[in-house]
Amino acid sequence: MSDAEKIVGYSTSYFSLRCLLSDEISNVALHLSKLNGTNHPLLETAKRLTYNGHSVMQTRGLLVLLISKAAGLNPSASDYHDSRKLAGISQRQRFLAEITEMIYSAHLIHRGILNLQPHLLLHSKIDQDLHFGNKMSVLSGDFLLASVWKGLGELRDTKVVELMATAIGDFMEGQFVIETESVNPEEIKANYWEERNFLRIGSLQANSCQSALALAGHDEDIQLKAYQFGKHFALSWQAFTEMQPYNRPFMHSSNNASIYDLMSAPVLLHTEHTGDSLACIRKTDSEGKTHIDYRKLHSIISKGKGIEKTRELIDRHTTEALDAIKQFPAIDACNALMNIVFAVREQ
Repeated sequence: MSDAEKIVGYSTSYFSLRCLLSDEISNVALHLSKLNGTNHPLLETAKRLTYNGHSVMQTRGLLVLLISKAAGLNPSASDYHDSRKLAGISQRQRFLAEITEMIYSAHLIHRGILNLQPHLLLHSKIDQDLHFGNKMSVLSGDFLLASVWKGLGELRDTKVVELMATAIGDFMEGQFVIETESVNPEEIKANYWEERNFLRIGSLQANSCQSALALAGHDEDIQLKAYQFGKHFALSWQAFTEMQPYNRPFMHSSNNASIYDLMSAPVLLHTEHTGDSLACIRKTDSEGKTHIDYRKLHSIISKGKGIEKTRELIDRHTTEALDAIKQFPAIDACNALMNIVFAVREQ
């Protein structure tokens, strides 16, 4: 990633940190100490957004800059003679990369809002603190989205506003799908995984990459290649991420439902290709509540067909991503993009 940042001449390592250092968000941060000991998701999200080093949190913005560099600026573009462009990337494209990270940060914060029962809100101090954490999550996420809309307006490109609005809408729809979907993977077809994760992950990367080339004045065909790259890279990265828990020993966590998601690619592909209903992982307690045995799920999936099929899924999407950018002129930026794609494919 550091080599890719050198190519674009712009550090993306602090994208999220810069947007979080506004006075409004800083004031929210002062109150985060109230959430210590509550395990509210906002605390973990704050750590992820400010963690630097080997974090992959800033990859989305970096890809926007690399695709901008790879395609170059069209001589007919209004930004072609802009004195503020750096390494062949216009100021508006750099701003778009930051906007992309802000959208994702807002989504992460909103996703951590807990579904608390109203009658418990005043039951104890911890319940009150969790409710306070929800308020902070709503406030922080909404502020970032307001900043996004302000920034999009400053780009002065109606097509880009439309594309990024689509990405934000898809994010919201994707979250709604998660909240309402079945928890029985055997009832879900594997192609549902792509639909679900395009809304949650792929749309933002696809539309931001296309927007970058729209700002550069490229025609529709070139823009669609950028869109395809963003879409297929995002899906390959998501499949890769979902496969990782099954490539290492089982680790019990309070977040097992997220780590070992029943709607992940390895689980869905396992059930589709084996016909296994995974009924053995479900246990019903004395109160009639169903619980998932995640240790048993890990054992079944890590030894089954799901891992092999997920690797095939990753190969397919990485191939599509590579095909989309092979005609782009800037060799160094293209090579950086290819290296990132190969890193996902070969790990």
